[in-house]
Amino acid sequence: MTSTIELKATQSKVHAVTVFQADRAEVVRLFKVDLKSGQNEVDISQLPTVLDEDSIRVDGVGSNAIISDVIYHPPTSSDSDRKHEEAVKELQQAKSVLEQELAIYKKQEDILQAYSETLKGADTDGAKLSDFLDIYAKRQTGIDGKVRELKEQVNEIDEKITKEGELWSADKEGKKRAARVTVVVSAEHD
Repeated sequence: MTSTIELKATQSKVHAVTVFQADRAEVVRLFKVDLKSGQNEVDISQLPTVLDEDSIRVDGVGSNAIISDVIYHPPTSSDSDRKHEEAVKELQQAKSVLEQELAIYKKQEDILQAYSETLKGADTDGAKLSDFLDIYAKRQTGIDGKVRELKEQVNEIDEKITKEGELWSADKEGKKRAARVTVVVSAEHD
């Protein structure tokens, strides 16, 4: 039976660092693991993506344990950038539709206002003016309510776009530490 031990490189202390002139560095990290009898897979994640596969060295101290394999797992080529871009694009399209609706209501408001300015007290009797004012009040109240509702929806979409940008930034930061190494170790006993 294989026992899996999961470790995160960011949660271990750096034991030593040697910086070379050719844009390279050797980073030594120490991990203490308790092996089980049989085959163990020690999975070390959150390693830098710039890790050179050919430079990985693993040493072990202890009795009755044999390192049989070291497996490098390069960062996965995820579709997360594309997914974030698609999510923002969909949100922007929804925002555009709402803004078009807002423009229609603004145009209706302008037409209503322009028509009201053409009316003159001398040309209109009291009953017709009263009817128009009732229609105007009802229509303007409806437009104002719809404009307010659409603006709230646009603000909600803006917040979602901002949140998606924050998620993308966090995901992008996580990609800097996306390499993994699996060390296969056989132990005679716990």
